[in-house]
Amino acid sequence: NKGLRDVVITLKCGVTIIVRVLYYVGKKKRKKRGSGLYPGLVILGINDHCTPGLASEIAMTVSAMDSFEEAQANLSQRGIFLNVKTIQTIVYKWAQRARLMQKASAVVYDVSLKGRRVVISTDGGRIRNYLSRVGIAEADKILFVADGAKWIWDRVPSLMKCLGLKFGQFYELLDFYHAVEHLSKVASLRKNWNSKKRKQWFTLQRTLLRSGKTDQVIETIRSLCRGRNSRAIRTQLNYFIKHRQRMDYPGISALGLPCGSGAIESAVRRVINLRIKGPGIFWKEQSAEAILLLRSYYKAGRWNLLKQMAISSESIVAT
Repeated sequence: NKGLRDVVITLKCGVTIIVRVLYYVGKKKRKKRGSGLYPGLVILGINDHCTPGLASEIAMTVSAMDSFEEAQANLSQRGIFLNVKTIQTIVYKWAQRARLMQKASAVVYDVSLKGRRVVISTDGGRIRNYLSRVGIAEADKILFVADGAKWIWDRVPSLMKCLGLKFGQFYELLDFYHAVEHLSKVASLRKNWNSKKRKQWFTLQRTLLRSGKTDQVIETIRSLCRGRNSRAIRTQLNYFIKHRQRMDYPGISALGLPCGSGAIESAVRRVINLRIKGPGIFWKEQSAEAILLLRSYYKAGRWNLLKQMAISSESIVAT
C-alpha cells in the first residue's frame, strides 16, 4: 500500500475531477512506472483516468469515424477535449480488456441459432470458438461458402468436426461469382474468338452453371483444350473438376441459402477497408486488431456486449 494519491478523472460530459484513492503495487519491486493499481477505481470500472461511460463513448466514436483525427474533432464538438495520443491509448486499452474477456470465454452471447439457417464464409481459430459458443450445432442448415483457395477448403473438414456437425447438416459451396470469373478467363484465352463470340459463350456457360449443369460446362471447356493456350485452359478445367461437388447452385437456392459470399465481401469493404485502408496509412498488427474488434461489434449492433466485456473489473485487473 503506497498510500493515498490524487488522480484526475474525466467524466463522460468532459468535466474533470480529482479524487484521492489508495495506490497499490506488487510485493516485488517493479521497474515500470505506473504499473500499480487503484482498487477503488477498479471497483467502479474506472481505468485510463476516465469513467467507463467516457471510455465507451470514445471507443465507439473511433469505431464509427474514418480516423482518430476525425474522432477527436467529433469529441471536441461535444466538449470532450483530448489529444489524439490520449484517445489512442484509451481505445487500445479498452479493446485489449474486451479481447481478454473474449479469450477467457467469459462472454455470454444472447444469440440462438436453433432452427436457423447459417452461412459461414471464412475460417480460423477465432470463428471456430465463436461458432461453438453460439451453439452452431443447433442450427437447421449450415452453408460454408468460399472461393477456390485450397487452404480454405483443406480446413473445412476439421472445422466441421470440431463444431460437432453431422453429415447432411452442412453444405459446401463454391462462390458462384468466383466460378463465373474462371469462365471469363476461359473465354479470354480463346484468342481466335471475337468479343461477340466470347460474350455469347460466356453467357451460355454462366446460365448452364447456374442451372446446375456443371458436367456440361466441364465437357465444353474440355473440348477447348487444344492449340496454343491449351495448358492455361486445362488449368481452368481442373478448377471446375476439383470443385464440381461444390457447385449445386439450384439445390442451395432451393434451401433458401445464398449462392455467393457477396454479403460477406460487402461487410469486409464497409467494416474493414473503409476504416483500415487508405493512402499513407500504416498499422501495427496489435493496433489494427483493436480497431477491427471495436468496429465489428459496432457495425453488428452489439456494442453493449463489447462494453460489458471491457468495463468488467476482471478485465481491468488483468491489464
